[in-house]
Amino acid sequence: FQSKTSLTNSKMFKTLSREHPHFKTNCNFVNGKFISAKCGSTVPVYFPAAGPTSVVSETERTLGHIPNSQAADVKNAVDVAHASFPLWSQTSPFQRATVLRKMASLMRERISTISEVIACESGKTLVDAAGEVNYCADYFNWFAGEAERITGMTLPPFRDGVRPMTIKKPVGVVGVISPWNFPLAMAGRGCAGALAAGCSTVWRPSDLTPFSATVLAEISLEAGMPAGVFNVIQSRRADECGKALCFDKRVRFLSFTGSVRVGQILGGQCSQTMKKTSLELGGNAPFIVFEDADPAIAAKIMFDAKSRNAAQACVAPNRVLVHESIAEPFTLELVKLFKTFKTGNHLADPTVNCGPYITQQQRDRVWTLTQNWIKHGGGKLRLGGNKLDETHGPCFMEPTIVDNLKWCHKEGSKLRELLHEEVFGLSVPIITFSTEDEAIKIANDVDVGLSSYAVTNNAERLQRLPEKLHFGMHAQNVGVTAHASIPAGGVKNSGLGRYGGHGGIEPFLDVVYVCRAASKI
Repeated sequence: FQSKTSLTNSKMFKTLSREHPHFKTNCNFVNGKFISAKCGSTVPVYFPAAGPTSVVSETERTLGHIPNSQAADVKNAVDVAHASFPLWSQTSPFQRATVLRKMASLMRERISTISEVIACESGKTLVDAAGEVNYCADYFNWFAGEAERITGMTLPPFRDGVRPMTIKKPVGVVGVISPWNFPLAMAGRGCAGALAAGCSTVWRPSDLTPFSATVLAEISLEAGMPAGVFNVIQSRRADECGKALCFDKRVRFLSFTGSVRVGQILGGQCSQTMKKTSLELGGNAPFIVFEDADPAIAAKIMFDAKSRNAAQACVAPNRVLVHESIAEPFTLELVKLFKTFKTGNHLADPTVNCGPYITQQQRDRVWTLTQNWIKHGGGKLRLGGNKLDETHGPCFMEPTIVDNLKWCHKEGSKLRELLHEEVFGLSVPIITFSTEDEAIKIANDVDVGLSSYAVTNNAERLQRLPEKLHFGMHAQNVGVTAHASIPAGGVKNSGLGRYGGHGGIEPFLDVVYVCRAASKI
């Protein structure tokens, strides 16, 4: 790990110091202007890869401060969004598309600066951050095209003298609540779809990664977005601000990406005003390696799927299910790949390819979960398992692999309970199975259903797996599948609705049935 001197004196860290223009204290963005919270209070935002607490002080690890907004600030933003909605909704879809494409273009032009901001607030590597910028820009480009294809339908007359048809119109104000793991991309897919449809938006980003929202707000202005259409409210008062969005009847749609628990709360609150919702919630993705797979190839696919952002992704493989006949060679190959990770602060050392967890609390949760696999499930530690407080800082932990785990379908099983919990980190439990039916039963034995993966060369098996696995997304012999053109979303407790794809704009539109007399009256 870099010493305090090399960290604080590095060119990158100086560039991203508290004086950086994107780390603004008054970074609520309402009606086209950056403003403070009405109460005037602020909260700090920390750099998760700053280093050991014995070396780097709290002041040195603080990136900046954000407004700690309250319900009154949310109401103000909704007032503005509601007032701007008529103008934006009546703007030509082609004009809206032009603004969205300009935003995408500006993101790509400034990819270096935006990547630095994302890397600093989240700790992820610049490579991962740059990928996220492009991913977000893809959503804006995709939905720009979808805006130009919003169409109604002429229906066959159901009796003489009438001409039935449908038109589509934007739902109204859309609230967007986004997570910290992909602070730009996850907000981009919600905001881009809403803006393309003609809706105005109020976005509350995570208080852990708020500054990428500042960048996108600036870009929206430069791209020609009318003031008041795109608004940002920063706060650590998640519950209060969430309620303000959910209970305001002028907000007609809520987009949320986050945990199952919070999604269920927000969904219940939204029901009070009969809002539409898109909720992408937690996952527990099985990664199934069948007996006909090449262990080395399967391990590489698994590595690719798991390695982004220290595996802090809801679609990352969570439980690795390996046929007992190839479990050992697969594990050895995976250990070999995980040993190539260099953990640390990428802004101080460009050779680092594995960043920190977002907070010490998140790191400790993953560490405790891993220890319990060993303690309660008889797991064998094959790699890692250690916290790295003294050498790297309180948000770091070694990439970890635990094998020798056996699934138990019995209710009340401690290991089953532990493996039902989403890891959301770079710690891998390996479970063996003996038949395809057993693997499918283990994979489906969870309450969520976002992503699943399978590695096999059996064509018939590839055909039947998507039918038998209860997940909204399924990857076969490939580890990275995300793109704006695909319908992302899950089943069961993993949420409602889909983001992206050809139907991705539809939730932001109301269908209106029109029945017209065929002749003058």
